[in-house]
Amino acid sequence: MKIFNQLKKITPRHIWSYLVRFENIESFSFNSSEKVSEHIQRNFDFDGDLLDIFANNSGSVIHKWHHYIPIYDELFYKFRNTQVRVLEIGVGKGGSLKMWREYFGHNAIIFGVDVDESCLEQDGRFGSVRIGNQCDKLFLNQIILEMGG
Repeated sequence: MKIFNQLKKITPRHIWSYLVRFENIESFSFNSSEKVSEHIQRNFDFDGDLLDIFANNSGSVIHKWHHYIPIYDELFYKFRNTQVRVLEIGVGKGGSLKMWREYFGHNAIIFGVDVDESCLEQDGRFGSVRIGNQCDKLFLNQIILEMGG
């Protein structure tokens, strides 16, 4: 219960209203012997395109808290197949850039920012990658201008 109370303090209200549907924190644990798609379907009553993209990903690794997949879909579905601008802080292996490209479509403007220069090898694959620090306001403003506002 202590963890649950701490989560409540740091979780945005719109996400918290989604999460409180689950009676205990155990529903967030994941047994790796179970397929992630089955876990999300069973615990979060969600089965959609974003889950398919996430669960059937191959190649680039996606680092996401899997229970956010239904939340992302709820918040972002209206932007699919539009010229939405997406800025992801943290590129890692590029898997989530790939996920967002598949989810939002080819018209989306997708940028990733990371401090690790090795992430530049992801540039142009599923979006544009820029190297810099998320705490640098000038850097972020340059990225926003490059993205088109």
